[in-house]
Amino acid sequence: MTVSDVLKAIEHLAPRSLAYSFDKIGLQVGNPSQKVSKVVVSLDHSNGLIDFANQVGAQLVVTHHPLIFDPLHSLNETGGIESLIRRLITSDLSLIAAHTNWDVAPGGINDALAEALNLQDIEPFGSRPESKRLKVVTFAPEEAADAIVDASATAGAGRIGLYERCAFSSAGTGTFLGMDGSNPVVGRTGEIENASEIRIETELHASMRGAVDRAIRSAHPYEEPVIDFYPLEGGAAGQIGRRGVLPTPMALKDLVKFVETKLETWCTTWGDPDRVVSTVGVAGGAADGEWRHAQTDVFLTGEIKQHIALEGTESGLAMIAAGHYATEQPGVVALAARLAEALQGVQLEVFVPKPGTFGRPML
Repeated sequence: MTVSDVLKAIEHLAPRSLAYSFDKIGLQVGNPSQKVSKVVVSLDHSNGLIDFANQVGAQLVVTHHPLIFDPLHSLNETGGIESLIRRLITSDLSLIAAHTNWDVAPGGINDALAEALNLQDIEPFGSRPESKRLKVVTFAPEEAADAIVDASATAGAGRIGLYERCAFSSAGTGTFLGMDGSNPVVGRTGEIENASEIRIETELHASMRGAVDRAIRSAHPYEEPVIDFYPLEGGAAGQIGRRGVLPTPMALKDLVKFVETKLETWCTTWGDPDRVVSTVGVAGGAADGEWRHAQTDVFLTGEIKQHIALEGTESGLAMIAAGHYATEQPGVVALAARLAEALQGVQLEVFVPKPGTFGRPML
């Protein structure tokens, strides 16, 4: 297995198309061809994570929160992100980030959170990442179609959910007139030619456009192949939040105790403690703006700003801030389990900081 294989596995579980446009995901430090036998999965990047990865002999760490988010101006030893990058490089550790794509993905951060709270009839709600997908279309002789589809798939096109090499072909007739100096694959220079062709179309993430264009050109028999890219409207498959029903209605104060026990955390709560609630919307981490979409009795996230708490509760919604770490760590564990299933022969470890260290608060 290589780092590239792990990237492909993550793309299956949490495609790039599910990430929000502001996000920074994928391989941030390291070499795609690096051999991998052990991977550590963690919510955050930290010195503690690097120490742990070195201790267990890992070659790769996968974090939920990206290490590199804003442009860097130096790599020095003054602390912070720059020092972590230098430590990763000197430790021969690669780092992959799976952030909002894993928030939105089925089985990801928010599905894991909803399941940890025993919610039933779980369904998505909330904002969606905008579509960043393209359709590529080209025309070629029938005998070249498979090679072109293979090349585009190798470059990353044609991935839809758990399927690869997805493409569509249709037959037609192309016409051209070769000018002086041309060397047409079919027909003769200076004569109008009508040739049977196959229209080939497939989808891709916008970030793969350059690689797919080059791949098609390398496999195409024509001197001047026509390659068109079209933006796709919509197409974002997921919403970030999850809502569900409690197995038994309970008072808000009892729900808070239940949450604190299940997530091993403490909560800040807004609402009538004695109000009986039955529906809960969840969005892990710092997602307090999603309360407007919840349409439930209670909205639970990791962090809630004061003005959001005021707006939400005055609209009749009870609100619970259960901690960033507590609301996202179940999804980190879920990611490690899913990767273990996908990457046979690779050992997976989860980094769990001691309370009070490396971003995990004390109770």
